[in-house]
Order: sequence, then structure tokens, then C-alpha cells
Amino acid sequence: MEDRSPTPSEVGPKDLGNHQSHTWIVPCTLLALGLATGAAFFLAAKHHIQVPTAVADQPGPVRGGVFRFPIWERPIQTLDPARATSAGEIMLVQQIYDGLTAFDQHLNIVPALAQYWEISPDGKTYTFEIRRDARFHNGDPVTAEDCVFSFERLLTAGLNEANYHYFTRIVGAEDFREGRAKSVAGLRAVDERTFQIRFATPFVPALSVLSMYSSKILPKKEVLARGDAFFDAPIGTGPFRFSHWIDEDEDPAVPFFRGVPQGIRLDANAQYFEGRPYLDAVIFRAVWNAPEAKEEKPLNELVDCIETPIEEYGDWVPVETDKLLALNYYILPSNVRPYDDARVRRAINFALDKRSLLDASPFTAGTPAATGIVPPGIPGFFPMEAPYKHSVEQSKRLLAQAGYPEGEGLPPLEVIVFGRDPLTEARLKCLGNCMSGINLKVKPFKVRRVLSLDDPALRGRAILVPYGWVADFPDPDNFLRVLFHSESPMNRSGYSNPEVDRLLDLAWSETSYKERNDIYRRIEKMILHDSPIIPLDYDRSRFLVRPNVKGFTLSPMGYAYIEMNKIWLEKQDPSPARTKDL
Repeated sequence: MEDRSPTPSEVGPKDLGNHQSHTWIVPCTLLALGLATGAAFFLAAKHHIQVPTAVADQPGPVRGGVFRFPIWERPIQTLDPARATSAGEIMLVQQIYDGLTAFDQHLNIVPALAQYWEISPDGKTYTFEIRRDARFHNGDPVTAEDCVFSFERLLTAGLNEANYHYFTRIVGAEDFREGRAKSVAGLRAVDERTFQIRFATPFVPALSVLSMYSSKILPKKEVLARGDAFFDAPIGTGPFRFSHWIDEDEDPAVPFFRGVPQGIRLDANAQYFEGRPYLDAVIFRAVWNAPEAKEEKPLNELVDCIETPIEEYGDWVPVETDKLLALNYYILPSNVRPYDDARVRRAINFALDKRSLLDASPFTAGTPAATGIVPPGIPGFFPMEAPYKHSVEQSKRLLAQAGYPEGEGLPPLEVIVFGRDPLTEARLKCLGNCMSGINLKVKPFKVRRVLSLDDPALRGRAILVPYGWVADFPDPDNFLRVLFHSESPMNRSGYSNPEVDRLLDLAWSETSYKERNDIYRRIEKMILHDSPIIPLDYDRSRFLVRPNVKGFTLSPMGYAYIEMNKIWLEKQDPSPARTKDL
């Protein structure tokens, strides 16, 4: 999933517009760092928070209460699993719907709607038995026909643009997508509770793909009856059911984005097959206020957790994950001369002192620098020596080979700057110092609005674009194919290498674990040599939660996969609470 977001200034009261999914360019601030800005506001504000006195140990999880989760990154625009792209949208999808399989907190594939499955000896046919107690929120049972419908919908042209390529190896998928067939031959309802998928070739990441957020099962009857309006008040099978959008009548300060209120309430699903959640409800709400709001609300009145790298946050409790499956990087302007020359791009990689760049801000100081593309924690990860150690001499050698001795003739490299973002300013200064060693000027490209990568304002400019990617499933393919296959809709760098494409397609069908990982290592080295990006770091995730919040854990795939049904709220001491002035 993309780890980028628009700024709150893009959000206004009932800001109407077309329903689209964009790739946004934002300040260099990573998601956690953007949240830290809000946390800093909370700490700086002069208001009182409640600090409960000590209470007796609770005997165990208790039921009840409402948990409030912040929306800080890209605004919520859809509750459709096929259209979701941001972490906030994916988190909501995870609560409302289920797939046939799922990931547990250790990234194992476990049963969800399917109680068990069988894989044919040739690795092409997967047969799933749907559990008897799986029911949609309206009480209807989940059937194999619902599964056929849900996967055919994912293959409908123009709908699932971000992830449809993962389903194209299903027999008949392309014929259906191109309108040459009315159904997908490889999707079959064997009987009411038995669903079968046939792939044209062995498809090794199949179960991982079926566990990702877009592979949720929808109620065929309801979606056909209501069309796109179904997703205004969707029905799923998940631990929480949709209650309502929170509008200005309920919360006068709730912001809107393109007509969509940035507040949603989900209620506990009492009939959930894994058991009723402990919480009564979860509220997801943007933590910025509507522009016309009369009173600014401090964060502690809006949420029960916040993602932030700061060390102190009242008496809130830190929760961290040590291996986030994510990559932060710069996209180099490969489509602008002379940066379309791989030697020039490699020279920039050598010229950048990555350690200094990360240490330029306290938010990323000490974060391990990325040596490659695939992050640690991905099965098959192979530690490699950094291909671009800081070396001005090597950088100058490459520039001379490309026809730019000592950097002479290189046009300036621009970096997007939003207002006075301290992280952007710190990195801009570090980039300028590093590139001065090869006589390459770095200058700010100041913008006042959020831009998408295809914005005309960026066309033909040599701009260094900050970007991030968090795994949709734990596999090297989800980084190397998604970000660098020439036909991938998420390939934002425009990178194209026919041999890389061939090897990526080959790896899909390679059933030998060793051979498959060897192929991905070759691919990664080829991409790094071509240098369409500058890998920076593998990110980290650190939340602070209220002291009474229990069962809150983080997944290596980011906060979108927090299991809300495992969270519970400790009973508060009824005695008067003392206050602490922040």
C-alpha cells in the first residue's frame, strides 16, 4: 500500500469532487513523522488531560467501550475493497470484511471464511470449504456464489486497477476482463459451500494474494441490488459492522473531503464467527478539524492512540513493531534528461550520504539505512552489502563517463517543499551539502497544494520525489513486481526493463523456494544497478495508547492490519482523577 498522504489543508467542509484514487506527493515527512506534528501540537497546547489513579489489576479482558482511532494520512474516499489504496481505507476494509484466508500477527496464513483448503498436486487448483457459521452482517450465509462474484468483480476492467494483475493468472481472467467472456472459467462454485480457483500455471503467492485486503468476499445479492451505493453503507462478515458516517450534526468539527465526512462508526458484530469483539464500537475520525469549526479540539479529546516517534506523551503507553515491512525512498526523475541516463542516477546515489540524511532530523536519527529494496522480515530476505556507499570519487567517475565531468552541465535537482516542514528543510540542506560535492545544485520546489505524480505542474521537471511503500502481503514480489514491473499500475518511477519483467513473471510459477529467492535476488540487484530510486530506510512504527487500552498490537504490515477485535478497555477507577497540565 502507498505510504503517502495529502495534508489537512486539502481537506475542507464538503469539498466536492470526482471520486478518484491518486498517488499523492507530500512533504518528505513519513507517515509517522506527520503524526508527530500533531502530537507536538497536543504537547504544546495548554489544556488538561485526565490521569487516572492506580487501579487494581483486572482479571482479564472485559467487554464494552468505544475505541477512537485517528485518520491522519490520506482521507477516506471509499469502503470498497477493490478501490481501497490508503492505509486508512484498508484498515476499515479489514474490520468490515473477511477473505477466504488471512494473515495472523506473525504473518502466517490462517483460515478465515474458508475453514480449510486443498491444493492440487500440480499447484494450479485451489479448493476452499466455506465455514458453516460464516454469515454477512444482514444474517445471510456466505456461499460459493458470493466468492465467484467477488473475484469476478476484481477482474472487471477499470475497477481494481491497483491489484488486478495478481488475479490475471486465473484461467479465463483476461477473456473476462476484455469482454470476450461473460464469466471467468477458472472460478467455480462446486456446491453451496465449496469454491474453486484454477490458475493457468502454478501460482506460488496465491494464498498470500487471497489474504490481502482486496480479496474480501462480498454479498452478491446486496451488491447487485444496490450497485455502488452498497459501499455507502456496506455489509460484510467482519468483526465490526458499518454503523454510520459521522457528519456535522453529530460532530460540528468533523472535516469533509470531496463530500465524504471524515468520521465513521463501526459497531461490534455480535455474530462474528471468531466471537464478538470486546469493544462495543470503533470510531475512525480525522484528527484535524473542519476549517469553520469554532473550537479547536486537542488530540486527547479525539483519539485513544497516536502514531508518533516522540519519547514522551503524557502517561500514554508505547507499542512498537521492530520489523515493519516497508521501504521509504526517493524516486529519481528517470524521464527527464540527463537523469534518464542510469550513470547519472547511480552518481547521485553515490553522492548522497544516506546516514547524514537520516540523522538530519531527530525523527529518523539512528534509523538503519536501507541497503536494498526488499525489507528485513520478508520471507527469503537476503542481507546484501549496500551497492552505493557514500563516495564522491565514484560519483564523479560516473558523471565523467556520462559526459558531465565534475557535474558540469547538470540541471538543478528540485525537491518539493510544503511550507515550513522541519523534516523537509533538514533533508533539503543535507541534500544540498551532499550534491555540492559533484557541483549539482539542489533547490526547493515550493508548492501550496497536494500534487499527484501526473500533475501537469511536475511535467518535465527534474524533481526528487519522496515516496513510501508498505507490504500488502509478506513476499518479495509485493515490492519488486508492484514497484518495478513495467506493467504494474503502482510503478510510479516509470521504470522499465524487459529482463526484469521476464524474471518477475518467471518467479510467480517457480515452486522451488531456493530458486524463487535466487530469482528475486537477481531482480533486486538489476533494479539497484539501473537506479530508478534511492532507497532510504525500512521505516518503523511506534504508537502511544491510553493506559487503559489493552490488547493493542502492531502487525509488521503496518497499522492497517491492527486487529481491533482483540482490543479491550480496562475499567477505570471511579474515584476522582487528578489532572496533569501539558
